[in-house]
Amino acid sequence: MVFALVVALLLVLMFGVIMSPALGRFDANASEWIRSLRTPALVTIATWVTHIADTVTMLILVPLTALALWLLGRRSGAIVLVVTVTGGWLLGSAIQRLVHRARPVGVNVIPLPTTYSFPSGHTLAATLYFGTLAFIVLGEVRNPALRYALFVLFGLLALAVGLSRVYLGVHYLGDVVAGWLLGGAVVVVGILGYFALTQPHHE
Repeated sequence: MVFALVVALLLVLMFGVIMSPALGRFDANASEWIRSLRTPALVTIATWVTHIADTVTMLILVPLTALALWLLGRRSGAIVLVVTVTGGWLLGSAIQRLVHRARPVGVNVIPLPTTYSFPSGHTLAATLYFGTLAFIVLGEVRNPALRYALFVLFGLLALAVGLSRVYLGVHYLGDVVAGWLLGGAVVVVGILGYFALTQPHHE
């Protein structure tokens, strides 16, 4: 039910930014307002934050995290992390080609990527990676304070990466929201896969 709801919201957003002038204007205006809050210090911070979900960074973080989980005996978690991030990234790339939305022009303070804009790949990658880690933490970390702190940290990182993309002028807000929605939907599927791998099967 949660997965179906998230996918429905994603589809509404996707067709809205393509076909609805009103939603398109709201998206552009909201994005412009976020960019209006720029300061040199915050631009520097946002640039560091956005690099957390760069392709190269993810190509390092995901295998290393999966390897650590594997060596710690959390093999199901390692498998789910790799499959969730990889599958979500492939799905996001396919949607980018389908929607074919151009990026904002002339407002970027970092190099403008050559890929399409919807959904935000950085936001999607951060949501997939940190969302899956948050779920694993809930099941593996026994200290309540540490579990809560890590859960909040992972959520804030996914949120910050998305907002940094709008702040730096390389995405519209709608692209980022789509990245959060799609990433959340794929993480839900990953969680179901995790339970399928870890729960005992009865004949």
